[in-house]
Amino acid sequence: MPPVSNAPIIAAIIAKKRRKIFEAFRASSATSPTNGKTLADLGVKNSNLFRIQVRRKVIVQLQDDKYYLDEARLKELDQLRHRLAFISITAVIIIALILLLNR
Repeated sequence: MPPVSNAPIIAAIIAKKRRKIFEAFRASSATSPTNGKTLADLGVKNSNLFRIQVRRKVIVQLQDDKYYLDEARLKELDQLRHRLAFISITAVIIIALILLLNR
């Protein structure tokens, strides 16, 4: 029996945590520079996942340790992620077809 990968489970857990962070920003209306909130106000931890979103500029840090969610940037990165997934799946299908046809 081939080894089972935990990658899909880990990816699902990360996606859920990521959504939870974004939901905290939306629930507090911290989606613009004028409505920035502190992490304590948001109930969000300064976790590695949070810092990744800051580096990607999905979450923007303001003065006084306030942050807001940049919805436009989030949408842009989500579209990129979807395009990459589509390209990857398409490549796998093409390779599988080539292998099947060359039997």
